[in-house]
Amino acid sequence: MIIPKLIVISLIILFCLPLNSYAAFSSYDSNYLKIKNKVINSYSTKFCNAIGIGLSKESAIKLTILENKDLKNNPSLWLDLLNNKSLSKTVIDEELFESVSSKIADKCGYPIGISDKDKIEELKKLFISLYKNIV
Repeated sequence: MIIPKLIVISLIILFCLPLNSYAAFSSYDSNYLKIKNKVINSYSTKFCNAIGIGLSKESAIKLTILENKDLKNNPSLWLDLLNNKSLSKTVIDEELFESVSSKIADKCGYPIGISDKDKIEELKKLFISLYKNIV
């Protein structure tokens, strides 16, 4: 009598626990991607604004990196970071700067000559090298 109950309980645990852990992971992924997109938007907006006030590309990148250095300084992320403190470690890597460079090309790239893949790649490399020097 006890053995069938143990089997049923074991099967419930076996099949329910992985689903719950997957749901938690999935939620983390969507929050992480949401924050990463906000970081990309923040970088591109600040860069385009800096270019708009007359800064050179290099100066605009330096200013953008400094302003985005700490996610806690970005008001658009405050609620997300408050809800999940572990998300404050957004990965700053080549992929992020590739997305930032593409977003910049879409937002304000044409007037400053960043419209083809080669120029976007150059901008990404400049972001990466300046980021490594600043941080």
